[in-house]
Formats: sequence, structure tokens, C-alpha cells
Amino acid sequence: MKFNKILALPALALTMWGLGACTDEVKYDPAEQLSTPQVYFPTTTPSTVDLEENQTSVIVNVERVNTSGAITVPVTATATVGGEATDIFTVSTVAAFADGSATAPISIDFDFAKIKQETKYTISLAIEGADLTPYGKSQQTVTLQYAPWTAWKNLGNSVYTNNTPWGFVDTQVIQMRSSLVNDNLVEYRYAAGTLFTNELVIQLDKSTNAITVPLQDTGEKNGGNKVLVADMYTMASKVLAGQDPTPYEHSSRFNPETGVMTIAMCFITDKGGGSIGWWGPDNFDYIQLPGYPDYEISVSNDGAYVSEDSKEYAIINIVKGTDVANYAFHIYPGALKAPAVAEKVEGIKEAIKNDTEELYSVSRSFEIQMTQTGYYTAIVVPVNASGEVQAEHVYTFRYEMQTVDWNAGWKTVTKVVDGNEVPVQALYSDAFFAGLIMRQPMQWFVTVQESIKYPGYYRIVKPYATELDEDGTTVGDYYGYPCDRGHFYVYIDATDPDNVVVEPSAISMGFYIGCVAPGKLVDGVKFEFPAQSVGVYNGYDEETGEDIWLCKWTEKCTILDLDPKEDDEAEDAQTASFRVPMVKAASSKVPDFGMPVRIAKPVLRTLSI
Repeated sequence: MKFNKILALPALALTMWGLGACTDEVKYDPAEQLSTPQVYFPTTTPSTVDLEENQTSVIVNVERVNTSGAITVPVTATATVGGEATDIFTVSTVAAFADGSATAPISIDFDFAKIKQETKYTISLAIEGADLTPYGKSQQTVTLQYAPWTAWKNLGNSVYTNNTPWGFVDTQVIQMRSSLVNDNLVEYRYAAGTLFTNELVIQLDKSTNAITVPLQDTGEKNGGNKVLVADMYTMASKVLAGQDPTPYEHSSRFNPETGVMTIAMCFITDKGGGSIGWWGPDNFDYIQLPGYPDYEISVSNDGAYVSEDSKEYAIINIVKGTDVANYAFHIYPGALKAPAVAEKVEGIKEAIKNDTEELYSVSRSFEIQMTQTGYYTAIVVPVNASGEVQAEHVYTFRYEMQTVDWNAGWKTVTKVVDGNEVPVQALYSDAFFAGLIMRQPMQWFVTVQESIKYPGYYRIVKPYATELDEDGTTVGDYYGYPCDRGHFYVYIDATDPDNVVVEPSAISMGFYIGCVAPGKLVDGVKFEFPAQSVGVYNGYDEETGEDIWLCKWTEKCTILDLDPKEDDEAEDAQTASFRVPMVKAASSKVPDFGMPVRIAKPVLRTLSI
């Protein structure tokens, strides 16, 4: 059985999740490990380098997996400025690895006197030969630019609020400098300390108030791997090959009236061998600059508890800024979009004006009784000492009922082995994340359940929270993402075998899987879908009213096999990015997996459980 993408490829592919799980029920042979050096450009290589005054060289590293022996790898390079060739750069013709070394430098040398200010020089590098890995990058483009800056100036203490599930608040000195050739460009440097070992550099374009966090090393480690950071737009446009950055282009921003930076921050683990893991943004991070009124509000979901009479409560914690005198707090069902939020905020403001709104004057926790699993939106409206209403703060979270029998109405799909009925270890194929750079799907084994009431209606049990070992490490954990261990299912409606639908399904980690065209159930066990039909949610087009999906399969694919055989060929399809709209239809039949966008699916069928 050639499950050749189960274990052999994760170490070499730019993936977020996806690898095989070895089980007692299903046996397989991992792919043969490559014996070549497997040289590649790291995916975390900066694509832009800002030159310092009188700098005469830039080093770009290549890496290899097999470090045995000294080798040299041929390097070719072209240098252009404004699309025209330039000869002011001299680039190494080989990358030389010492015996035992995993890294070799490529030196880009130049005469600084010939470098013009605010000019972009593009260096296109390529490594060649039989020593390359077939899975990593063999080409790298680096843009060099000299843009002089003023000296760093201390602004005072700033407050950094991280809103991940393990969120924190940190106070450190922040510095600022301005570009000497671009009046709109400013950089801030958050001091090294309790936040990160290294300093954090943030760029601001004052003409648009857009915030950018260049890809940078935090100095921290996660399981021995480097932890890097970038804003989501930088992550999508420069790190994740093929990812559409458009939905994130204006997500990180600066409010010049309040001095608050709102950042869609991504945390990245450099796993080596061309592989990364990443998580975020779970929620926005915030930096409050000094010298502004502090109207910041931090909201977090700090868990839940069940009372003696079996009532459930979500614990919502609110921390107010020092200049917030009072605040109003409301929570609404659903993940509200901007128009609905604006309507709610206006209602709250009107109630504050009419003195009919309950106001709170201290930071505190709220116990909110919950009756069903789903997404909720908390809106907090701060008021200053003069009674003036400030900008609202919106926080969306998912609450999962603690007293629910999640298996009610479902049965695990089983098969008979040696006279015993055992759960089926179905083979799941993922191209959504594993295909970002490797362009091939990944496969691992999952548990599948079938509806008791509606035979042919299936759900894959927490595919991206699949535990891979006895320590409970999940697929998400393996790739550096703190995977939510809640109940997240991928729902497949195969009640009509010729019209099979992957319904929009939350898979934790802020992603949703669905299909834009129906597939078929082949031989009662294989769920096959046409090319460009299954993908992850990739944003909402407000002009057309369409949900946009990123579909990566370039040809027909089997996304799930309930009965994988020893002689089956592994899925060999290639992947690429296709951004397609979701067809609109009736609302979902399962209330718990609704996306924080309008529900859509490609067939007009609705069942209830």
C-alpha cells in the first residue's frame, strides 16, 4: 500500500497540518526516505532586505536535510532594477556546505556607493543539480533597498495585549523612527523583554494607517523550533505560496486618534527542512502607544462551569483601559458581521444617552448562561470621564456545551475483522494546507460516524485534532498550532450517492471546509469529488454577497476512503490555488458547525437531526 505521503513528506513540505497516524487496525509502509542531501531555500527566507549605510554584502542561506559530507551546489543569479539588468552585484556561484553543516551561505556583494536611495534591486537566485529536494524551493527572489532612517526615539511605555487562548498583557518601552525618504513611513520597535526575547519591529504607512509586521525571529522556541511572527497580510503574500492575501490587506491598522495598533498577528514555527507550522490570528493583538488616552478594552473567554442544577455558564473577562470610566457590555448569538455590529452599537449608544443602559466601572468577569453550542459576539462600548462614548470593541468566540452527549444520534462506522466488529480507520486526504508548497495532498487516518436517523449522512470526527500518539499530540500540535480539542466535525451528506456534499464545516483553528460542487460515493466507500470543488473558506465578497473558497485539487480526488486496501495507490493529484464562489442554498441542517459567515451549500436539501 503506497501511502507515500503519510509520514515521509511532512519534514520537507510547507504545511500547517497533515500526517499519518499509525494504528493497530491499519498497517502501512512509509515512503522510502531520500538519501540525497536535499538542498532547498528555507520558506522563512526574508524576501525584502533593508540595507544599512555602508553595507557591502547580504547573505542568503540555503539549507539541507542530509548533513553528511562536504558538498557544493551551483548557484545562478540575475540582478535587475526597474526590470532592467544591473551589474553592480556579485553573487556567489556556489553554495558550499561543510561536513555536518545544515546551512551554506550565498553572498550578494556590492559597492554601497552605487546603491541609490529608495530604489528596489531584485536579485533572483536559483540552486541547481541533483542534490536538491523535490519538495522544497529551488528559487528565491530577494529585494534589496536602502531607505535611510532617523535615529530611534523613546516614546515611553506601551501596552501589548495578546488575545490568543493563552493571552497576556505586557508593558515595555517602544521606540519610533521615521524614513528620511518617505514622509509616510514610520517604524516602531517594541523592546525586548517579557514579550519576546528579541525586539519586535512594526511598520506604519501614515497615508493609509496600514500596519505591517515584517517576518522576523522572536528569539523564542517551540519544541526546539524557532518562533517567528508576521502580520496576516505578510504571511499570506510572502510566506504561504498561493494564498490570496486580499482578505487580510487592511486587517492590521493604526488608529491615529487613540494610538491603538490592531494587528492580525501570526505566530510561525520554523520546523526546518522547508516545513513550518503556524497559528493565528485567533483574535487581534493590540499595542497601545503612550501619550494617548487609554480607552482600550480587552475581552477574553476564560472557560465555563456547570452549576449544581446543570446550568452552564461562559466566563467572559473584561479588562478596561485606565481612561475608561464606564462601559456597557452586551453579548449576542452568532458571529455578527459589520452591518449587524453597527446596528447593535447604535442601539447601545442610544441607551447610554438616554441613561437606560447598565454601565460597569471596573474590570470584571461576567457569567453568561449558555444554552447551545455556537458562535457569539460580545460588544463592549467604553465611556470616558466626560461621558463621551468611545469606539466599540468586538469579540467573537465559540462556546461548546459541556453537558451535551456529542455522540447522540450517531454511530461509528465499523467493519468486521477476524470475527470482531472494530471501528473503521478511514483514510482522509487533505490538499487544503499540505498543498501550499508541496502541491500534493497529505493523508492520515480518521474516525468516521454515520447518522442513525439518516443513513448515508456522515461526519469525520475532528480530523485536524486527530491524536497521533499516546501523549495526545494532534495533527495541529505536530505542525505548531495549538489545536482546539473541542468537537469539530466535517459533515458529508451522501444520502444521495450521486450527489454528495461536503457541507460548510468548522474544523477548529479558524478554518472551515466545504465544497462548491457535489461529488459521488463510489462503491459505497470512496467519496470522490471533481477538480476545484473542495476547499477552505477564504473570505466574503461584500460586493457580490458570495462566500469565497480556496480550492486546491487540480483534478478528481478521493477525499475520504472508508475501506483503504493494501494495494491502493496513494492519491497522486497535484494542487494549485483556485478562488471560487460558494453556491447559495438553504441553511445548514446541523446548527453547531455553522461558519461565522452566511451558510451556503451547493444543493437544495435540508435534513434535521
